[in-house]
Amino acid sequence: MLNDVVIANKTYAKMNISANAQLDNIAINVIRQDIPDFILPMKMINIDGETEIRYELGDGTRLTYLPEVMSKKDFMILMENMLRPFKTCNDWFLDYHKFYLDKNYIIVGRNNSGVRYIYIPDDEHANSEEEVLEFFRDFLLSINLTDDQVYIMNLYRLLREKNASLLNVLDYLVHDTVDSNIAAAGMNQNVAPVMQQRNMAPTPAPAPMQAPPPVKQQAPTPAPVPKTFGKQAAKSAPPKAAQAPAPAPAPAMPQVSQGAEFGKSDMQGALISNLFGEADDAPVKKQAQPKAAPAPKEKSNKGGLFGGLFGSGKANAPQQQPVQQVPMQNPGMAQVPPMPAVQNPGMMQVQNMPAPFFETEDVTCIGGMEEPVQDGNLISMQLEEDRGYQFPKYVEIDLSKGYATVGRFDKAGNPQADFNFEASLSFVSRRHFRIEKAGDAYKIVDLGSGNGTMLNSQVLVPNMPYPMKRGDRITISKNHKVTYRVC
Repeated sequence: MLNDVVIANKTYAKMNISANAQLDNIAINVIRQDIPDFILPMKMINIDGETEIRYELGDGTRLTYLPEVMSKKDFMILMENMLRPFKTCNDWFLDYHKFYLDKNYIIVGRNNSGVRYIYIPDDEHANSEEEVLEFFRDFLLSINLTDDQVYIMNLYRLLREKNASLLNVLDYLVHDTVDSNIAAAGMNQNVAPVMQQRNMAPTPAPAPMQAPPPVKQQAPTPAPVPKTFGKQAAKSAPPKAAQAPAPAPAPAMPQVSQGAEFGKSDMQGALISNLFGEADDAPVKKQAQPKAAPAPKEKSNKGGLFGGLFGSGKANAPQQQPVQQVPMQNPGMAQVPPMPAVQNPGMMQVQNMPAPFFETEDVTCIGGMEEPVQDGNLISMQLEEDRGYQFPKYVEIDLSKGYATVGRFDKAGNPQADFNFEASLSFVSRRHFRIEKAGDAYKIVDLGSGNGTMLNSQVLVPNMPYPMKRGDRITISKNHKVTYRVC
């Protein structure tokens, strides 16, 4: 019934109405003069006695392009925005039975901020109440919540009741949203007064300061004074209130060794001995018991600090065996020394096996080939121009479900698309474009991205599918121009 057309780089959904059709003039005047925010702009053109209505598919994403898997919070926002126009349209003298209920022509704003419908001011295309309810039943069954799938079934039961109404479902959503906000944000506020009351409650007076059980308060006994006699008693004075701490004892002077000169400390010799070790030929001035010659390896233990690092530890270092040079038979291949024969006769003997040769670059996309190894459910993209941004060099997209969206993570690190770039690449929309599989061919759709998408230097009109093949070039953002080649 509706057909997509592109006029002056804008997407329109056009519809022809016969001359005998009875139009709702009140609705037409409302939409022309003061269009509600839940209705798409409309133009009426008379061509050869027929009336053509054009609806501009502006910013936003078609409902059919939204992910079918989402969180309960995102779903509640989306569902409430979809149902609210059915309640407010009466204030604009509009009939919700004339909303065009097709997921391809219901436009959802960014982050589910709002929903816009196409309004057909023709009684011939009005929906029945059952058709309206059936549309939303099918929509609920197509959604999969990651955290509360039972919630979908509760809404579905409301739409299956005998006197089902979209307004009842909207009220259920609104009250549930309010309750969720209270539970999430207001819970602490409800608890705070109770805590304050507890803090303000009069605490029982601690039994007139029941001074700790009558511990016989004895007068502090003075320190025992040693018995003194005669003049010593007269000279003894009362203790001072505070005495200065006794000075720390002076560090003991190093003892003088027997070999040092009289009156001189042997500290210098001790330090030199600790740092550089004792010289083997140092003169010994005292008689020592004859000792067995120390083993060579023990000599390094007497080397002191520097001796242990640079001294005679060479004697203990194991000698390295010279590496046997293996002749290179093939200069282009890495050689591996022969492996010893395996003793198990049941195992295959491997000898002189050359190491595999690896390319230094990733060969996901082979240069010069239009179609690399084919897999109908996988499509690869190779980065050709990054403009200094941190984009992955190769991207592999899985089309096993028939399509895949490309976007970026949100600020919290949550994925928003099937393939997500880093959240720091803010000029990439959370859901930027979508690649669809159509038989052996492919299509690309810009999902109403903020900075646009280009295919082979052509700017894509939002929400319009364009044929795409391997070898084409996809440019993310018209201003930043990060380009990938489809492999």
